[in-house]
Order: sequence, then C-alpha cells, then structure tokens
Amino acid sequence: MDNLIIILALILIFVYLIKRWFLSSYTGYWTKLGIISIKNKVSLFDLLTGKKSNNDGDMQHYTALGQERYGGLMEFGIPLLLVKDLSLARTIFIKDFHHFSERRDVPNSSDTLITDSLFFMRGQSWKNMRTFLSPGFTSGMVRKKFPHFARSATNLQNWMNTHQKTSSGEYEIPVSDAMRKYAVEVIGAAAFGLNLNIFSDKNSKFLEMADRIENINVWQKFKFAIFQTFPRFADLFKISPLDSDMSKYFRNVLASAIEARELSSCGEKDFLQLLVDLKTGTGKIEVQAKQGDHKSREDLAVSQACLFLIAGFDTVANNLMVSTYMLATYPELQQKVREEVDRICGESEICYDHINEMGFLDNFIAETLRLYPGVPRLERKCVLDYPIPNSTHVIPKGTIVIVVAESVHKDAQYWTNPLRFDPDRFNLENKAIQNNNAYMPFGIGPRNCIGIKFALVETKLALATLVKHYEISGTETTQDYVPVKDLFGYKTHPDLKLRFKPRK
Repeated sequence: MDNLIIILALILIFVYLIKRWFLSSYTGYWTKLGIISIKNKVSLFDLLTGKKSNNDGDMQHYTALGQERYGGLMEFGIPLLLVKDLSLARTIFIKDFHHFSERRDVPNSSDTLITDSLFFMRGQSWKNMRTFLSPGFTSGMVRKKFPHFARSATNLQNWMNTHQKTSSGEYEIPVSDAMRKYAVEVIGAAAFGLNLNIFSDKNSKFLEMADRIENINVWQKFKFAIFQTFPRFADLFKISPLDSDMSKYFRNVLASAIEARELSSCGEKDFLQLLVDLKTGTGKIEVQAKQGDHKSREDLAVSQACLFLIAGFDTVANNLMVSTYMLATYPELQQKVREEVDRICGESEICYDHINEMGFLDNFIAETLRLYPGVPRLERKCVLDYPIPNSTHVIPKGTIVIVVAESVHKDAQYWTNPLRFDPDRFNLENKAIQNNNAYMPFGIGPRNCIGIKFALVETKLALATLVKHYEISGTETTQDYVPVKDLFGYKTHPDLKLRFKPRK
C-alpha cells in the first residue's frame, strides 16, 4: 500500500507539472487554426479523483458550440475536434475513413491483453483482424448459438423463481445482479463454450472477476484516466485499466477455452474456432502489435477473446438493466411488448425466428439506447492532415475527432420532445422521415461494434422472456434509482430492485 501511495503521489506531481506546461504551450491552439475554441468543462481534479471522466463535459461542449459545425478543445494537452454537423461526421467516419482509421494512442507497455485487441489495433493489422473475425458474428452464426442464449434465459427465470415471494405474490429481484449473471452466462457459453453455472454457483470466480469490469472503483477510474489521457505516464508506471489478478485470471481462463476447442477438433467456424485458427496459424492473417513487432499468435487470440468478453458483458448487462427499468416505469409500453410476444410466440418457447419478428421490442430497445447510450462519445484519430469539406480549415494529423452521440440522441433538432421515452420514434413511418445519421448507439463506420447482432439478440431474448412470464413493476424506492451515467455509459444502481409477478 505504501508503494501505491508513493506512485500515486509521483503521478499526481508529474501530471500537475505537465498540465501547467500544456496549458501554457497550447494557449490559443484552436484559435490559431481559425477554429472556434471551447473551454474544457472537466478539471484535472475531477478526472484523477474519478468524479468525472473525459466525456462528462461533452454535452456542455456540444451545447456551447451553438450553430457551429465543429469546434476544438484541449483535453489535458490532447487536441480534440468536436464535430456537431452530422453530414461532416458521416463523411469523416465513413467516406474519408482512411484519414481517421485509428483510435487514440494507448500505452505501449501496458497490459497487452487490452492494447493488442481489435479495439486498439491500427492500420492493416486492424483491417486484417476485423475481416478475419467478422464471420463469427454473422446472423447465421448468432442463430446457431441461440440455444445457448435460450438456456441462459431459462436459467435466469428459474433463478428468479427461487426468490422469496412477497405477500402479494411477487418476487423482488435486484436487477443489476440478475442482468450481470445472465450476460456473463450467455457470453461464456455462446462465445467460449464455458459451462459456468453462474446462477447456481454462489462463489463463481468468473462472475467475481467480471463484476470488477462492471463495478469500477475510484482507483480503477484513476488508472483509466491515466491510461487514456496520459499514455506516457501509464507506460512509465506500467498502469493498466485491468487489475493484475483480473488480467491474469481472464488470460488463463480464455487461453484454456481456446486450447479445449483446439483439442476437440470441432468443425464449426464460430468465434472460438476462429481464435483457434488464429492461434495455430490455420487462419491466414498478418497482424502486428502496436510497436511493430510480430506477436505470439496465442497472445493475439487471447486478446481478442478478452475484448469480446469485456465489451460484450458490460454493455449488454447495462442495457438490460436500463431496459428492464424502463419496462417497469412505463407499464403501458410493457403491455405492448407483452402483447407482441404473446401474439408471436403463443404457448411456444421463444425461438430465434420469433425474436426477429418482434418489431415493437426492437423499437423499445432502440429508444432505450437513444436516451441511455452505452457509448456516449465516439472517437477517431486523424492519421493524415484533413482539409474539412466546405471549409478553409484543416484538421492536423494526430487530432482526436469526437462525436457526442448522447447529445445527438437528445437534440431537438433531430428528435421531437427528445427527452420523452417514445419507442414509436423507430416505427417504419417515423424512421422514414428521421435523420438516420442521428442514431449511433453502436458507433459509425467500419470501426463500429463487431458484435451488434449478438448483443441485440441476447438483449431481446432476455426482455421477451421477462414480459412473457412476469408483470414487472417498481417498488417504493424505484424512483430513487434512476439510471446514471458511469465511465462506460448508463447503468442502474446496484441497489435497485423491481417486482416480478408471475403471470397465470
């Protein structure tokens, strides 16, 4: 602990000095380029104490731009260009992707379990890996994996039914606990072939470690702030967003899962088999690490597995928490979802084809993600000087371009009564007249989320199962636990409980 305090003190001192140097060196940076400058609303104290993250001031920055198409700010020495014009954002993220093909720099010597993953890969290595892994996330592959999803949904229901009923015949269920268990079990079984028994194993090590991703403490927020904003310091002090024991645990478990599939000689070309092919060299792919060194194929395979685990668990669990909260909050909409599920499924168990027919449930989830996005900010790094179309300005190489998805999702310019929860915004009639660029819950362009289909089917099945078997309502304290934005998007409070009354 003493060493930790010393390291913390040294980092704070260095960061304070560097901050002062950056402030003096970058005074008027954007003004000199002829671009409107915005004052950063997040202080260094906020960032390093975990009170706020870098993107917590984004909505204020977005508002401060007024009618401007874009504007610049300094994020502790890193120049950011906030793009407000959706047409320009689409051009940058899609049409001119070759100018913006990377994410921001991360530490070279940090935990390679994170830094060598698809999310942080660059250039041709990223393109090769994305192409290589994509077959593992097609609609056809998700259909094949659906039985794993269905078993986890049944396990969720059975687990809920083990709780003590209230005097009125309802179960009071901690929503965060339920959705974390479901999301972990689905991804463990469907992606990695792991029989985790999450709902029956009260001392699950896998769930304990996954919970650390979900429940980020102040120290982890501090480490992430250094990792994201001051990569050189993260290099110097070997700081990783993951705790060392968590990193070691997942590295071992995922490596074992890949090895087990390798020995089983399974012919199915799913995500896990693709990782085996990557490890063994059966899959022809040329990938290099950030430093340019060729990496162990096994390390690369485990890095991709860890990325999918972390991204898939956290975002899906959070979306399920918030979606279930919204079902309880809007009983009339819950009834519409239930009527749709009953009409499509009848007395049958929910199958993959049923899920694809549930249009109103689709709209309900889309509206939840609009108001409570899992990724409030989208980022890309400018890799070549970029003349902005219809402008005399040039975006310098190295600039981080951001789009504030949350602000766009709540902008009255694109959405009528934007803060009202209304799934009908996404019906066919309304979608035909909306700006399609104003909805971006899974990112924009070639570097969008690779697991969209997996996540949506997993989410739809859980919600359809809940409304099919229960009437969901709040408790006396539900209104005290509205969804809140954390480091990686919106989630519900861990103490939130909802009532689930079994349907007759």
